[in-house]
Amino acid sequence: MIRGAIGEIKADLIIAGGKLVNVYSGEILDGQEIAVLDGRICYVGPSAKHARGESTEVLDANGMYVAPGFIVAIRISDTTAVLMNICRLMLLAELLPLSRPAMSWQRFSDIRG
Repeated sequence: MIRGAIGEIKADLIIAGGKLVNVYSGEILDGQEIAVLDGRICYVGPSAKHARGESTEVLDANGMYVAPGFIVAIRISDTTAVLMNICRLMLLAELLPLSRPAMSWQRFSDIRG
């Protein structure tokens, strides 16, 4: 991805001309381009010309809104974030064994109601 972001490997797709929706800040940004390599976003910025190759498809998104990756912005409490990081570190250090499989999204959705 880094090589795609700096243009060493050319993007498969560049989306240009749309209004970029930043779901974290609530901003709508004009003049941003998105480069995609192997189905993943590798660059977002004012110009993706450096990532454009002979076989790069360019999609004109003028008049459209673009939300890369359809990112869902959620805000979790600082306490939850700290607990998640502690658990992640414990798992990495093998101090917290995984005794049962993780809950699936479907099952979680059922619990939430």
